[in-house]
Amino acid sequence: MPRTIALLTLACVLLAPCLRAQDEAPPPAEAPAQPDWSETAPPVPEQTAPGAPAIDFASLPPQIRLGVRVALVRQNIPVHSTVVIVPDASAYIEAIGEWRTEARFPVLIDDGSAEAAESIARFVRAFRPDAVVRWPGSGQVWAQSIEVLRQRVDDAAARAFGAENREKIRERWEELRFAPMGVVVASIKDPAWAGALAMAAGYGQPIAWVDVEPRSLAGEVAPEEIAALNGAVASLCESLELPFAGFGDAVDAFTVCLNMPTKHPGADGPLAVTDLLGRNEQKLRWAYVGLMPGDAPTSAYRAMCSLFLNPRSGWFVDGYESRRETAGYDVNRPAAILRERGVVSVTDRSPGVGRAAWRSRAALGVDAGFIHLNSSGQRRWFRLLKDDVDASDIPLLRTPSIVHMIHSFSAQNPDDGQSIAARWMDRGAYVYFGSVDEPYLRAFQNPQTMARRWSSKAPFSIAVRVDGLEPWKLNYFGDPLLTLTSEPQRKPGAPALSGLEPLDGLLRAAIRERRLADAARMLVLMGRDEDAAGLFAAALADKDHEVSPELAEACFYPLVRAGDVPGAVSAFERMSDRARRSNIAADTLWLAARPRLALVPPDLRTAQVLKANVRPHASADDAEALAPALRRMESAESVRAWLQTLANETKNQKDRQRLTELLSRY
Repeated sequence: MPRTIALLTLACVLLAPCLRAQDEAPPPAEAPAQPDWSETAPPVPEQTAPGAPAIDFASLPPQIRLGVRVALVRQNIPVHSTVVIVPDASAYIEAIGEWRTEARFPVLIDDGSAEAAESIARFVRAFRPDAVVRWPGSGQVWAQSIEVLRQRVDDAAARAFGAENREKIRERWEELRFAPMGVVVASIKDPAWAGALAMAAGYGQPIAWVDVEPRSLAGEVAPEEIAALNGAVASLCESLELPFAGFGDAVDAFTVCLNMPTKHPGADGPLAVTDLLGRNEQKLRWAYVGLMPGDAPTSAYRAMCSLFLNPRSGWFVDGYESRRETAGYDVNRPAAILRERGVVSVTDRSPGVGRAAWRSRAALGVDAGFIHLNSSGQRRWFRLLKDDVDASDIPLLRTPSIVHMIHSFSAQNPDDGQSIAARWMDRGAYVYFGSVDEPYLRAFQNPQTMARRWSSKAPFSIAVRVDGLEPWKLNYFGDPLLTLTSEPQRKPGAPALSGLEPLDGLLRAAIRERRLADAARMLVLMGRDEDAAGLFAAALADKDHEVSPELAEACFYPLVRAGDVPGAVSAFERMSDRARRSNIAADTLWLAARPRLALVPPDLRTAQVLKANVRPHASADDAEALAPALRRMESAESVRAWLQTLANETKNQKDRQRLTELLSRY
């Protein structure tokens, strides 16, 4: 029997009885602290080396058993060292349909948008492939119906696990002696089905189809919607004869790949949908749940990150002042625990943390596969010691990140583009854990226990939650099966897809034909930021040709990441009005360029570009940084007139007060 099948079999032959300790009422405050299950569980040997010792599943807590099952799937299916980029959802289905238990490969959708290019580039920088290729698909014409599309998705997921189609998947599971560890919920009318396909194909999970349209993440769901989603999972499990009713059975998690409201009305304010789902009538948890929304390129990106990436680096930020109630939230020890699992982290804590330190760290983007933040505040700002930091200062992410944020209200409205959760996810976080309301500090798992649980092979969705709580206010966005695992074997060469086009060949043709914007985009997709920055510099120096808005837009983010801030400023002023109005682009410009205002003399060009691009959501903050530099170049009367215009235009009363006070200084 091939090694892959043998280890998949090992993952599921021992399923211990369900343990419900985490669903019991928490002990009274005066009771002595009990050791966490991650402290008493036996160590789990890695299963990738030949002759690795067998795992005694019966001795493991069910939380760790689930993670071990995930790890055995992820670690033991080889991965082609090639990233495949497809143009649309149809080619995406076909590409994933070519996955097998013998090998698979990342597939990402490029719809031509700047957002898709940045997501692909972010993934490529983390995955470090031997090659990046385009694949247009087979060219086969499919009937345009919901039924056909759903059938194609189901069949592609089944083929990834070696079944001919969805009707044969149970036979394949029996052949492998494999029990799915989770279920995926999706609607073929909602573009997030793209993430559902990857989650199903990657882990061998069946899809529970529901008939709903995509909706806003804002607002609240009705109780009957929670019951319907739970019921869809339960019905599918029953039809497939998969045990699910207690945690520790076969199905212990499910991923909701829908664009839907993230809150539910509760007696003490809104509750988190992902903490309500996966519970029975007694509110006991039988499954951990994650929500994976997004359009097709975004949901595919989030799924591919979960399936193919492990964080190598981390960033821990402790914004709490030293107080008795925050003593258990220190970040040094969790950083050390994760370092033992290969996540090498930096820590920022008192006294070296605050707005200035944050901006310095964030200026050119952050390369951290895992980010933990202790803070307080509201939906659009967070406090580091005594400094309030606006969500607009959340940095560009160089590589995809898992973000764990101890902060009230950060996920209150993920559709609010100026809110903390939205900023992190828009910048590339593929997993986000945060609060929809005021949960109180003790509702958050302390960082040390979180890190120890995650390192012990419990999935991240389990590691971050406090056991024994009733449904509460913390939402989990992303793959609930995400687990720290050893890297699978890298398989050289590209997958056997007819018509693959290596990007480096397409790049040479674009440069030869002087299609510089196309060439820059390809460089970005291959993770070659310095070369994209060099291409922009050469184009800027060419006096016979103007730099097009398309070239400027393709090169702006690479210029920032390459540290060429003057070049980024030049690119930004040449971008289209639409591109400059992007919150992400404007915030990135201000984070990168703000330090140049303190130069003596100030950078005149940078000051002029920033003055022309003051952000409506941060006008007072921008003015406070820019006014002193302008005063060294302009008259006081000119600065006052500019400040008065900003004060008249802002709709934010607090910003208007700050601008009025600033005006009085000039």
